[in-house]
Amino acid sequence: MRYCLLLLMMLLQACQDPPNERADDAFALTDRIVVNAVFSHDGSLAATYDQDKTISLWDLSSRTRRWALDGQALGERVRAMVIANNNQHLLIAGEHKVSMWSVATGKLEQYFSVAGADELARVVSIAIAPNGLYVAVGFNDGSVNLLSFADQSQRLFKPHQSDVAHLRWNNDSTQVMSAGYDGEVALWRFVDAQVLKTFTFPKRITSLAVSSDFQRFFASDALHEQVIYDLVGGEPITKLHYTERFRWFREALMIKDRAWLVTTSSKAHFTVWDSRTGAELGSWRIAANSAEATVLALGGASTGQVLSLSSDGIVERWDLNQLLSD
Repeated sequence: MRYCLLLLMMLLQACQDPPNERADDAFALTDRIVVNAVFSHDGSLAATYDQDKTISLWDLSSRTRRWALDGQALGERVRAMVIANNNQHLLIAGEHKVSMWSVATGKLEQYFSVAGADELARVVSIAIAPNGLYVAVGFNDGSVNLLSFADQSQRLFKPHQSDVAHLRWNNDSTQVMSAGYDGEVALWRFVDAQVLKTFTFPKRITSLAVSSDFQRFFASDALHEQVIYDLVGGEPITKLHYTERFRWFREALMIKDRAWLVTTSSKAHFTVWDSRTGAELGSWRIAANSAEATVLALGGASTGQVLSLSSDGIVERWDLNQLLSD
């Protein structure tokens, strides 16, 4: 009887699991466990921070490492990274410092000490404005520090009550969207930090994605609220639909020029949704060397093409046009 029950459970799990990995291309950058990762905007570069506290910059076309930094030399744990200024710089945020490194040479070019509203606050997130002149730094006390590269000034305000987990700039560098563990998503004006819109979720925000035209956004909380909003009108467009009681969403990406939303889960699943209806279009497993593997970064290589980078150090290139036509 026990054997029959075990067999039945295995069959049911098999039915629920998505198909095997269907990425168009997959390759490993490193055999070290990756803790943090980011793609460049054009998908040509990636930066990783691994278990040995090494920061590496990778050329994805040649699949080689350009240079590496000993993270211990920073004196702090790396909390966030971003490749910016048309692939000219890598910004690295420690717990209380932000440094700018040359992509071409791997040399340090600028350095800032940053602080939140609370003297013990630590950096959680970072985002650079598209014009390359400003940086927004989010802290675990709910505050945001706005840095100017031109005059090295800093402005501090507090739009959240807990960790500012996500930051996104609009295309003309005049507005910033922030999402926090307090369940709040806020849109605010850069020049005076005036909050323009707020959206409230029941639980902490685990993922945030904004469309390339800054007209729509997707946010997921830690339980069962996954909603796509019209950012201009402030009204919900649709919720994601699935049969389980809840799903955990880690990374999210809205695809340019397509009505598609890509999400990843803590179970190493890569899923595509219809961003107009919330319907699930397909789900696949990522390539993994360990049971604990999860996606740390998503990037758009081109229209209908998505890159993922996992904690196992594996980069995968997903052709959504091909996947969804099969």
